[in-house]
Parts: sequence; structure tokens; C-alpha cells
Amino acid sequence: MAVQRIGFLEMHFEKILAAGAAAGVIGVIGWQLASAPTVDVGKKKDIPLASGMSELERVANQVKTDLVSKEPQKPDVPAVDIKSDFTKRSSAPVSGSKELAWAMPKLTGVSLGQSTQVNVPGLIYVRVPRPPAPGKPVAAPHLSTIDPAELANNAGLAEFLPKSAPYDTASISIETSFDGAALRAEYQRDESAAQLKSLPRSWWANAEIVKVEVYRQEQKPDGSWSDAVKVSDLPGRTPLAETFAKTDLDMGELLAKAKEHREEVLRPAFYARARIMGYPVGDDWFEPSQQNAVAEKGEEAKRLQQQLSDVLRKERNIKAAIERLRAPAATPTPRPGGRGPGGGGGIGGPGGRGGGGPAPQPSGPSTSEQQVTKLQADLKTIETEIASLRQKLQQLGVRTPQAKTPQPVGADGDLSELLRDGSVQVWTHDLAVQRGKTYRYQMRLGLTNPLYAQQRELKPEQNEISRQHVLYTSFSEWSDPVTTDPDVYSFVTSGNTRGGLNPTPTASAELYKFSWGYWRRARVALEPGDAFVGKTQVPDSEKVMSLPEANPGSTPNPGGPNLPPPGGPTGPSMTPGLPLPPSPGRGAQPSGPTPGTPDPSGRGPRGAAPNTPNTPGGTPAASGAIEPLPVVEVFIADNAIMLDTVNAPETTKGIGGSQERPVQVFVRDPRGMVVVRIPAGEKASVLYKRLDASADEGEKQLKGQFAGGPEPAPTPKPSRPQPDPFSPPPPQPGGGGGGGGGAGG
Repeated sequence: MAVQRIGFLEMHFEKILAAGAAAGVIGVIGWQLASAPTVDVGKKKDIPLASGMSELERVANQVKTDLVSKEPQKPDVPAVDIKSDFTKRSSAPVSGSKELAWAMPKLTGVSLGQSTQVNVPGLIYVRVPRPPAPGKPVAAPHLSTIDPAELANNAGLAEFLPKSAPYDTASISIETSFDGAALRAEYQRDESAAQLKSLPRSWWANAEIVKVEVYRQEQKPDGSWSDAVKVSDLPGRTPLAETFAKTDLDMGELLAKAKEHREEVLRPAFYARARIMGYPVGDDWFEPSQQNAVAEKGEEAKRLQQQLSDVLRKERNIKAAIERLRAPAATPTPRPGGRGPGGGGGIGGPGGRGGGGPAPQPSGPSTSEQQVTKLQADLKTIETEIASLRQKLQQLGVRTPQAKTPQPVGADGDLSELLRDGSVQVWTHDLAVQRGKTYRYQMRLGLTNPLYAQQRELKPEQNEISRQHVLYTSFSEWSDPVTTDPDVYSFVTSGNTRGGLNPTPTASAELYKFSWGYWRRARVALEPGDAFVGKTQVPDSEKVMSLPEANPGSTPNPGGPNLPPPGGPTGPSMTPGLPLPPSPGRGAQPSGPTPGTPDPSGRGPRGAAPNTPNTPGGTPAASGAIEPLPVVEVFIADNAIMLDTVNAPETTKGIGGSQERPVQVFVRDPRGMVVVRIPAGEKASVLYKRLDASADEGEKQLKGQFAGGPEPAPTPKPSRPQPDPFSPPPPQPGGGGGGGGGAGG
């Protein structure tokens, strides 16, 4: 058998395989080295690496241009015919199923009714309402002495007051009226002719006034007006300020707060007058329309107005006393613990008695209802007096404020009170005025915005107004100019020319300066070259502020000194409601007469008018006198100088028809100008009579004679925390432990 030889392939197979692999590797490396690298940038593929950065930069610049462009290229939006599409779909079969399509014609008794209008979000276009402007404002100046308690209760008030007492302050009150019925008509206006949708009733039915904005202009010396300045908010008189300060303000919360504080928003009360011994000083504040009407009718109208104010205050005091007497008595704080054990017995002595139960309630009938009955009788008397005074004022042509008759509700029961009132009174006060300056005012009101938070129901053009909580009315017209009282008034009351028994011309003048609620008067005799400077007396601020109240023991009692608070202790020789004096014994101190008891001197109860019966309101009668007030002397200066006196060239009719030549007094006024003053005309002026009457009341005040009754000090509204319904009830009061036993015999 021949030897088998190995073939060439078999002999060199591994070499061939190794050579092929080496050639492949060399080929790949060569291809990599020979071909240029590429990258993908954006939508472009296989870009040479050398061009990649430039392409990337181009794409980035294009993106930047699109971002900052005001008119970027918008994607194509396919046109959609909603009506045609809806018609096509509604006429087509509901389902492709043959069974369902076969069954539909058999439902002949089913009717889906006629289609109704559907409010598609974002497609409603409503007319933005334009609320009517408030009426022409009426402004009136007011000069008063503000109670120091107001300064403590209202942060920010110090900015407008003097640095120390008395806090004599000039202000101007501005009043307007707003037609709520016209606002309602504006909201209900039919705009179908203008292809606009009317406002849904639910958007505006609860409308409220939430802001009262006032703008002021000051008259310049040349008669022109300054730029309008917004009057600052009243310190302590902005109940919605905290609500508006919230970043997440809710319209429901704003409406609730506005309804709760409607009176404070629309007609904020002026600050309380200062009090001396509990008696308010100066004139009451009245709304501008009434104040101006009274000024036109003279002193008789002013006297009746002030008398009405005093009687209305008594009415408020009696009503407050009745409410207090009818209020449930406060539960005394129980002592912790329950019934205590008896004390241990001493040697030879009995043990003490065990602790008792709750303290026994006082026996005998309560006098509260008797006092209420008496006060109700007094209230009827006062109401009769109020009606009489109002009738007298109306006969003089003066409108008096009265409670409004509630508007009939009927079908409009869902509407707010604002929308059912055709004449809403609105007023506010400007404390940032200067003495002797002339101002005028215009107003606008802020209403709850019916379009607020309705973005889904509006077109994009209206989205801006839908983000605002307040919708403002137009501005009112400007008020008539009003001037505040200057610091000092001077009147020349008489004059004598040179001749006969008068070798030197003389004149008499009266100077007036406001302090502690009244104008204070200084009378001076003048000769040529004399300045208008005089002295007068005013209450000593430091001393009168420390005098005790007219109703001792507490702030003045709204019901009078003889009305106790519910549950107050009583006794045969003390004012009910005052604390019991300590019983004679260890720790007791001798004391003077109990407050409210007759003074041994026979002058009547301490702090009350001597031998003066109480009025129905429980306050001392207006004619009663207390001891004179402590006073200090102050100077009043007008910076004017008397120059000379002459007889007027014209004659006038005197007493009995005789011809007289009135005296003229030449005076250099504070501006350095020579002016002619005619005493007869100045004494007959309405201004002089007003200041003279006020000075007379001020002199009575210095003698301790006060008109009207005392008032309690103004207090901030208490914020009572609500009781926790989950807290356990307080433990029942129990008696203490019995005493120890006596000593053994």
C-alpha cells in the first residue's frame, strides 16, 4: 500500500488563515485612516467632523433667534370647521355595529330634544362694565381735640397729631353718594345688539364697595390748584387692609369681610373727642352735608343739633345698659379640687367639719328686670325728645340722619344691599390738612370685580382685568373749595378816634385760639403801635388728664352710676356694682367715703354735680357745676399791629334813624399790608358769633360746667378667641377642707 501524501492546503492552512486575518486588520486600519469622520447635528446626518462645529453654531443661533423673536414662526394649524364636523358626526351612525344600527330606528319614542347653546370655555366675550361715578363730594372742615386713648389704640395716628396733649387736630370730612340701583342697571344691560354677552347674574349679585379713594388739591396763592394727591388711609379705620395684603386673596373672603365691615368701609367713624373727668369736650362730629346745612341756618340750628347729639348719646348709653343687664352673668372661676377632708381634732377638741359644696347662691329676687323696666321707660321719654328735636331741625330746613328703611327684598333677595339702594352715603376724613389752607376733593369707589377669576369664561383680551380684585368707578367731579380754620383769629370789636376826651386813638380787639375742644378768647386794648397779643386761660393738660372720672370706680357707666353690672355686689350705703370694701379687722385700712355715697359736706356724690338730680340717662344734669378745673395762662398773638383810627366818610343809619359815621381801624396785618378793619361789621359776622359762642362754652368748662353726660373712653374692638370645643369642662367648685380641732381642756 502506497504512502498517502499531505496536501498543500492541509500543510499550510493555519498560515493561510493567519495571513487572511492580518490582511483584514490591515484593511480596516487603512479604511479608517483613509476615510474622513462624520457627526449628526440636528436633523442633518453624516456631517464631516471638520464642519460639525460650524453647523452646531448655526443651529444654536437659529434657536436663539426663535426665542427672542416677537413673531416666531408658528406651526401650521389645520383648519377645523366645528359646525360641519358636528353635523357630520351627529348624522352618522353612532356605532359601526350592524346590530346597533339596525336597532336605532326602532327607538321611535325617544327624543333628545333641540340642541341648546353651550358655553365653550374661552369663547365668551362680555362687555367690561363701567360703574357710574359717585356724586359731587361735599367737604366740611372739623376742628376737635382727639382722645389720647385713640392714639394708643390706633397705630399711625401720631403722625397727624401734636406731639403732646391736648391733641387739637384740624381735619376735613368728605361725603358723597353712590347710586347702587344705577350700578345694578349697568350690570344688567343687554348687549346682544353689539354681539356681546351680558354678565351672568351670579357674577355681580353680591357686589360690595371695598375701597373709598379720595384725591386732594391745594389752592396756591395765585388761585391755581396743585397736582392731585391721594389722601392717605385713616389709621385704625381700614378693616380690609389685612385682607388686601394677602398674596393669595380669595374673592369669597373679600366679599364676606366687606359685608361684615360695610359700615366701617363706607362711613368710618371719626375719632373720639377728648374727655375731662369723663365729659367729652367740644362739638360732636357731623357728616359734611348736615354740618353745612346747620352753618347756613345759624346758631339756633347749631344749638338744636348739639342738643340732638347729646340726647342721641343718652339713648345709646341706655340701650347699652339694657343689653348689659340682660347679658348672662359671668361664671366665677372655680377653685381647683373638690370636697376637702375635715381637719384633725386637737387634744381634747372635736375635729373640724368637712369641706362644703359649691357656694350658696344669693337668695331673693333679682333687680335686673326692674332696672330694665325703668330704663325702657326712660328710653321712651328720650325717643320722644329726639323726635321733637328732629322736627324742629326739619322746620329750619336741616336734614337729620335717621336709620334707613330696609329695602323690600321680593324677587331680588339674592342681591346685595348695595344694589338695592339708590343713594348710598359714603364719607371719609382727611387728617393731613394744614390750618388756614384751602382744598378741594374728588372721589372714586372700588367695587368687587365681577370678572375676577373668570379667565376660563373670557377671551384672552380680557384676562388682564380678570386678575384684578377691584373694579373702580369713574372719578367724581371736584368738590367746592373748603378752607380750614387758621391757628388764630382776631376781631376788632370797637374803636375811638382822637379828639375830646381821647387824646390818643384806641381800639379793642378779641383774639381766639383753639384748645381743649373750644375757642379760647383774649380781650386786648390797643393804641397805635400795639401788637395784637393777649393772654387767656386753658385747662392744665397734665392735671386735667389725671382727674378722676365722673363715675368713680371705673370708666363711666353707660347706664348711669346707679346701675350695677350683672352679679355685682350691693349694699345699703354703696353704689351697686362697685367692689366691696374690706371688712374691719386684720389687714383692713381706714378709707374715705365710699364712691357714689353722699359726701358729708352735702355736695352730693363725689364726682357728680352738687345737689343735681340725675337725668334719665343716669348722668348729671347739664346745668350742674363741679369744682373749677386747673388752668394755665397762654398767650395768643396774631402778629398784627394797630396803626390809627378814623371815621368813615360815608354815614350809616344808627339807633333811632340817626346818621352815624362808623369808625375804621387801620391795621398792619401779618403779611405787612395795611388793611382797614370795621368793628361793627366784624362783630356782626357769622364767624365771630360762632367763635364767641364757643369761647363762652369754654369758659363754662373752666368753671367745671359740662354739657351733656360722661362717656366711656374709646377702646379697641376686642378679638375674643373662640373656645376650644374639644377642651374638657372646668371642674366643679368644691368646698375646702374643714378647720383643725380646738385645743384640749
